[in-house]
Amino acid sequence: RPSTLAAMGHAYKHRQTRAQLINWLWYYENDAFWTELHAAARPPWHQFANRIKREWAKHGWNEHDLRFLDNKQHCVF
Repeated sequence: RPSTLAAMGHAYKHRQTRAQLINWLWYYENDAFWTELHAAARPPWHQFANRIKREWAKHGWNEHDLRFLDNKQHCVF
């Protein structure tokens, strides 16, 4: 069973990465990306999440940091 401290660390990293992702998406200008993302914005949500992860990784970010998007409730933020 994970300790409370470890859980807080994970939750903190998740919130930090999510805020970073939202900020990046807010200012990201790539019409092809937004068109593809719009087309993928429906179930199954993993296609939507995978599209964001691929673009994130292309810009040097760690795709693994966005694993929280695998949970569909995080894709609809």
